[in-house]
Amino acid sequence: MEELVVRAKAFCKRRGLPITHMEFKKTSRKPVPEPPYVVWMRRDSLRGSDTVGRLLVDVDGSFELYTDRNPDPALEEAFEAAVLPDLDYEKEQVGISSENMVQTSYDFRILQKRLKQNG
Repeated sequence: MEELVVRAKAFCKRRGLPITHMEFKKTSRKPVPEPPYVVWMRRDSLRGSDTVGRLLVDVDGSFELYTDRNPDPALEEAFEAAVLPDLDYEKEQVGISSENMVQTSYDFRILQKRLKQNG
């Protein structure tokens, strides 16, 4: 998952797009950015351990690409090619009429192996 986030951040930096984990926090000094922008999320589920002491973790991840009023197929294709070229994912688009924007979500599940922490 960490590699995917690095890819997404690099893509957003090249394109000048804001990116954040979970949500943008609106403050008086820092409003929520105008679309397009990307939000990423993850949820980990411990599956157990393997025979050499590594934890097996199912990671449910998601990238959400928000665009203004209409989908942006060129931006979607570029995001998919840069961030998700070697990953199976489900793609869904939803119009958010109250916000005048479109959310394109990319949902995926990967298995990660982590060393157990002694403690």
